[in-house]
Amino acid sequence: MQILKHNFQKNYILGEYVSIDESMIKFKGRSSLKQYLPKKLIKRGFKVWTLADSKNGYVYDFEIYKGKDSERDGTLGEYVVKRFVVDLEFSYRKVYFDNYFTSPILIDYLYKKGIYAAGTVRADRKYLPKEFCKSTILLKRGEFEYIVSDNVVLYKWMDRKLVFLLSNFHDPCSTDIIQRKEKDGGKTNVQCPISIIDYNKYMGGVDGADQRKESYSLDRKSKKFWLRIFFNFMNVALSNAFIIFKNRTDSNITYLDFLSSITTALIDEEKVKKTYITCNQFQQKDK
Repeated sequence: MQILKHNFQKNYILGEYVSIDESMIKFKGRSSLKQYLPKKLIKRGFKVWTLADSKNGYVYDFEIYKGKDSERDGTLGEYVVKRFVVDLEFSYRKVYFDNYFTSPILIDYLYKKGIYAAGTVRADRKYLPKEFCKSTILLKRGEFEYIVSDNVVLYKWMDRKLVFLLSNFHDPCSTDIIQRKEKDGGKTNVQCPISIIDYNKYMGGVDGADQRKESYSLDRKSKKFWLRIFFNFMNVALSNAFIIFKNRTDSNITYLDFLSSITTALIDEEKVKKTYITCNQFQQKDK
């Protein structure tokens, strides 16, 4: 695993926008570490904390969840993010994560470490102002409010339901118009804070990596957990290799064709090896 991480990071320069999320390794056998995440593409298996480039889904760092750590400081989500961003301090990259990870303490911590961050947050999260989050003032769709505390902005925006988001770098007054579908199939224009627009745009790096990984995955059914983990990271490595190849060439090759070319190259290499062995054996017999 450490060799894989090292190679992922050695061969790629992480972009400006980064997302942190949970990924899953499919496993239906018995294991005390097996998790259930109903909102994920793969719902049952091993949970993997993942840091990916938001623009192309390149998996830059990962860590398999092994259970609760009694020595961690703060929530599990805060702990995971802090571990991932150690090497990103004062790079001023923009890191996005969802409400599992987000807290006002984490957002402020990252700002002080030279990392811009934004994430949706639960209304009942500790240290959020209860009066603001539970206000009885009804907002119409597209309306929003915000409050600022030191380096952190808390947004409350009405879409179909209330959305709460924390950011340490967005202009709180900056907005744009987005389109939303209505029940009759029509579309309507809705005002939205730029912070939430950016979140929706850049949060999907890990999900994008999962979709590519699963589209043409190498997989074998097995009750051996280590085999499922092996095939998962084989798929991640192939997906990352495809992204690096596309970045360094002008090729319009598809992911399927890329996998096919690798398969062909490996088969041809094996043929050469077998031919070499056969020739050596023949020469030895001839002597």
